[in-house]
Amino acid sequence: MKSPADSIPLSPVGYFNFADSYFVAGKRLSTTKFKTTHPDSPARLLFHFTLELYFKSFLILRGEDECSIQGHKLIKLRKKAKKHGLSYSDATRILLINFDLFNTVITSRYFRTRYIVGGEPSFDEILVFCEELRAEVAKHFLASGTPVGDLRDLWKEKS
Repeated sequence: MKSPADSIPLSPVGYFNFADSYFVAGKRLSTTKFKTTHPDSPARLLFHFTLELYFKSFLILRGEDECSIQGHKLIKLRKKAKKHGLSYSDATRILLINFDLFNTVITSRYFRTRYIVGGEPSFDEILVFCEELRAEVAKHFLASGTPVGDLRDLWKEKS
């Protein structure tokens, strides 16, 4: 039996705006100094999901269907997006490979897989990549006649 959500078409702008929400939350959380044993895990999870949603918004814009964008593997999404014309720096490509190599979506969610000996990207590196990917995806939206909001507007409350 299908759920009512199954009948709602995928919205590339909806995915983009959803990614913006996670990005702003991750940015805010990454600057908070929690007194916990794993203070960076929640922000890392938000950033991973941010990246995933930006890729998915681009792929939906390019006509991909829900089945073709399922999953959390950034490398799979990156390769598919590259075939559709999305470009970004080599540093960003390497960061994505590291995200998949270190399986950040899992290591940030589950305690027993949390410990990685070096190599996790810093928050600064992740922020640069999120901003770069967002800007590149936004260019494609604009070129298609579908402009998306300016991220600076989302950060009005000094994050």
